[in-house]
Amino acid sequence: MGVALEVPESEKLLLKFSGSLSRTRLIFPDADAATIGLLRRHFKRATESDVTSEPFFAYTRLQHLTLGDLVSETRNTVLQFSEPAVTVGEDPQTELEDLYETFVTPRAASAARLFASVQIAPAQMRARLYRRIEKAGLIGPKRMHQQVRLPGTVFPWEFDLGHTNGKVDIVQSIALKAPDDVAVNRALLLAARVEDVRDAGRASVGRVIAAADQTSRSAGVKLLERHHIEVEDIASQKLLEAVEHLLTQPAHRK
Repeated sequence: MGVALEVPESEKLLLKFSGSLSRTRLIFPDADAATIGLLRRHFKRATESDVTSEPFFAYTRLQHLTLGDLVSETRNTVLQFSEPAVTVGEDPQTELEDLYETFVTPRAASAARLFASVQIAPAQMRARLYRRIEKAGLIGPKRMHQQVRLPGTVFPWEFDLGHTNGKVDIVQSIALKAPDDVAVNRALLLAARVEDVRDAGRASVGRVIAAADQTSRSAGVKLLERHHIEVEDIASQKLLEAVEHLLTQPAHRK
């Protein structure tokens, strides 16, 4: 994240970007893994496409770069800019620092609590999932286990429920009853965690079931299904049947 500031009179274009995803991480705790996963897929597709002779960012060929060029030429790339707005200040560098401080610099830890709703699922929903699965007699030895930790490429990820039978089957609660952008981000975080475990290669992932509070054909549900994650209503009998089916499957052999 960062700020771009153009000074028309002097034809200067000032830029300042953060050195990490610290600001984003306050809002989306799994932003690092999600972003890395998306970038890897993006560049893989680009490498395999027929347009690899073209530069990723067309604006690099421009002799004089303006803010308008930067915004328009990167619109369909991994580098995204918001629509330019006007600001007024006496000193451009001071104004740049002020904008960076306002929109980019990480907020205090207390501010992060305001964004708790963008976690994959609140604690109450996770507890609801545990109660349903336990009441059905599906938690225990040789059955589902709570709070399963699986190794990722950098550090382990925790999932609500897991069962090992040659491969690890996962059940994870997820709150999708939300505006599309929030639901999609939650779905993205879950998909990125699962993909990171698969990329690490130290745990073989089998089926993944998302126990959701909404299963209509929403954007979040479609994203999960594209990543081969099954979606079941957390309150439905079908969820219990799907979990029981996981437990009755024969062992996966390598």
